[in-house]
Amino acid sequence: MSEKKPPGDGKTVVSPAPADPISTLDYAPPGVVEVDANWVILDVAHQNGLTVIVPRWDSPSPDELPNELYLYLNGTEVFHDTYISPLTQLEFRPIIDSKYFSIDGTYRLTYETVTTGNHAYSDPRDLTVRRLPVVLLPEPVYPAATLWGYLNCFTQPPIWVVVIVRVPLPTKTTWQVDDELHLFWAGYETLNGSGTALFSHTVIKTLTAQDVIGDYEFRITDFKNFIEPLEKDASVRAVYSIYRKGVLVAESSAGLVKIDRAIPGESHFCGP
Repeated sequence: MSEKKPPGDGKTVVSPAPADPISTLDYAPPGVVEVDANWVILDVAHQNGLTVIVPRWDSPSPDELPNELYLYLNGTEVFHDTYISPLTQLEFRPIIDSKYFSIDGTYRLTYETVTTGNHAYSDPRDLTVRRLPVVLLPEPVYPAATLWGYLNCFTQPPIWVVVIVRVPLPTKTTWQVDDELHLFWAGYETLNGSGTALFSHTVIKTLTAQDVIGDYEFRITDFKNFIEPLEKDASVRAVYSIYRKGVLVAESSAGLVKIDRAIPGESHFCGP
């Protein structure tokens, strides 16, 4: 197949105006059959191909004239066929050969129709290929916590300055330069991380060559939003994940730390 990239920013694509201006339409993202609820391509598609659902377009060519349909993955043409008007089916189900999505990563699926010189493009549908199972990693560590798993008014460095969350260098898998390390951080009014979260926050770090040789430390410095709501008998749960080319490859179990900012004999809580 030839590489045929629609012009534009990959979202709403407008073809260059010819000598006689014509209308340019755009469509909703295409449907896909062999994917899960998170748009991860299922194993059956790697055996039989990926079925795409394209609704019949509203402005086909006049009777006995051709309608062309193109599919693109990341801007590369992966399917082309011609349909003669009148179009009687409600939708078309072209199949993309599995060779076009054999590598783990994220893929942007779009389609184009050409009807009597009019080009129209769909909005993108983002898909994920993940062939290997997600690796379970050990929980993150809070190096300043007490033996009983608390961060309190005597913690050093002070929790209103920084809370350090350490991600151990993985041994069940290896992280690589340009992997994304995500830390999900959520606070609770209970000591065991149960109930409705008071807040949640995700920090993302793109790993460098220096980062991948040892443990990595996230530093939570926003006291007002991510520590101050936690006063007494509270806790934080943190989970870190490794993404490679947009694909989740490893995730930790949750690491819990208890928070106590009560000052004995005082009615207020410690802080800056």
